[in-house]
Amino acid sequence: MDWNTFKKIHKTGGNFILYYELVKDYFSEKEFKKYWEKYPIDTKNYENAKKQFLLLLVDLFFGDLIKEIKGKIRKYTVNKTGFDVILETGESNISRIAFKQDFEKLISKKFKHSKIESKMTGLSGSVETTILDKDFKIAYKDSKSGLSNATENTSKTEEAQADICNICIKHSLKEYKEIEKNQEVIDYFRKKGISIDWQNSIIIGAEVLMNNIKKQGKYERTKYGKSKIIYDKFNELNKNYASRFSNENKWTPADIWFISNDANFDDIKKAVSIPELNSILLDNFKSQKIIGISLKKLENYGKCEFDIPKTINFDDVYVESNSNIFNSMDIYIKSKDDKNKIQFRLFRGMSGVGSWEAEIKSILANGGKIGGGVIFNNILPDLKVKIDLTPQDVFEEIVKNKNPLNILKMLHQKAPEVKLFNFNVPKWDEFLVSYNNLKESDKWLFSKFMNINLLYHLETEENLCKFFSASFNYAQATSKDSAVFYKLH
Repeated sequence: MDWNTFKKIHKTGGNFILYYELVKDYFSEKEFKKYWEKYPIDTKNYENAKKQFLLLLVDLFFGDLIKEIKGKIRKYTVNKTGFDVILETGESNISRIAFKQDFEKLISKKFKHSKIESKMTGLSGSVETTILDKDFKIAYKDSKSGLSNATENTSKTEEAQADICNICIKHSLKEYKEIEKNQEVIDYFRKKGISIDWQNSIIIGAEVLMNNIKKQGKYERTKYGKSKIIYDKFNELNKNYASRFSNENKWTPADIWFISNDANFDDIKKAVSIPELNSILLDNFKSQKIIGISLKKLENYGKCEFDIPKTINFDDVYVESNSNIFNSMDIYIKSKDDKNKIQFRLFRGMSGVGSWEAEIKSILANGGKIGGGVIFNNILPDLKVKIDLTPQDVFEEIVKNKNPLNILKMLHQKAPEVKLFNFNVPKWDEFLVSYNNLKESDKWLFSKFMNINLLYHLETEENLCKFFSASFNYAQATSKDSAVFYKLH
């Protein structure tokens, strides 16, 4: 679009034919005339004329799309070779689809030598598409079509992954391009309102699964359909297993399940322990009859992995903390290469004994947390490490009994005796003054005592390594009591 030519035409007084020459490659004369009558050009004021012609073009290019998505034009401005448009999409399902199908169908047919480029822009996940033609550029931004990874509904994408896989089985689809172009897949994304980045992830996931799981069957979201039998049995057994797992995800983080046509659940229903249930699931896993699959957002087929996470045993870890005991309430246990670490501290304020937790910070299991109850009731007993005071004991003494001084004295006595880290502990009088100067002394005391008491009783580097390994594997569901699963990432 040559705005300089537009300006020259306007100066000469202009007429319908001259203005039509600017866009004749894109619209029929009849089509242009319809909008010409709708937006009469101001022959005297150039700026007004430019605005009117711009609105005419926007309506010409985007009118059909606006009707289709029941939206509105929020903003449009001139650029050097065309214009920028921001469309406010409506709230119907079709409007939630990234323009990939609807936008290209409705717009690209107007261009003879066009190239369409798409990209995600900004933290909000807006989608920007640029149409590059021999003499026209339109930058189109759909302000709602692309949702960020953080805001996309997890249950919706998990359900979509299972449903698209079932469509692939139905139509014998195995390759990305044939899945993407399948009309039932296109209609599904339209109906469910799946954003572009998640469409891409789901199609990649379907391609991987179709080429790795060969049997005929059905995919379903966790705890829907037959997979509910598995979780009902697990929850029944977990109650009789000292509630070893704080939640189902620590047993298996499977988001969807593949159930083959010849899968049999009789043995699962009869299982009397979690180890037995795990053994039955392992047999079914190997024969591709029942397979749990953990999903992550995928961006590139060539870089994604489909594997079975394995238990990791660390043989070289160390403690990191501030040597000045009052400068922080946490401690870290880290692997030697610093790629994996666990932070121990009070995470949710003095809300109860469960507020002291461990959080995994790792390239393998970021964000996984372990409650204090799991540490004291399962991990430490397995290592045969006994600790004199539980989180419940410490919490009650500080909060309920309002007697923090007893815990403070024990902290002052034990900290210098820790063999795994050298804490700088002043004499009692100075120690007490520093404690009283803390703004949230009770929180600090609860968190710091739990951490130092843990290190005090772990005592040796061997125990520290075993404790780190057990905690890490519990957090990423690869402990000795976890069920087998595939991880698609």
